[in-house]
Amino acid sequence: MEANNKFSIYPNPFTNMISIDFTDNQVHKIEVVDYLGSILYSSIINAKTIIDLSKFSNGIYLICIDGRTEKIIKN
Repeated sequence: MEANNKFSIYPNPFTNMISIDFTDNQVHKIEVVDYLGSILYSSIINAKTIIDLSKFSNGIYLICIDGRTEKIIKN
């Protein structure tokens, strides 16, 4: 992974909102998908972002950012 591709997602597990911080000022594509592969959220961002996922059911989701996938858990 390149240095300009680093990010952090918190809190995880989350209740309603997640924050994503990037170490660069580049444009990033974000998708939140369920384990069946359905895209539930999609956005293009270029800075620190807070995403409201309060309408999601409790469970495990995948967040894909620039081709990198991380697991997030909603409580």
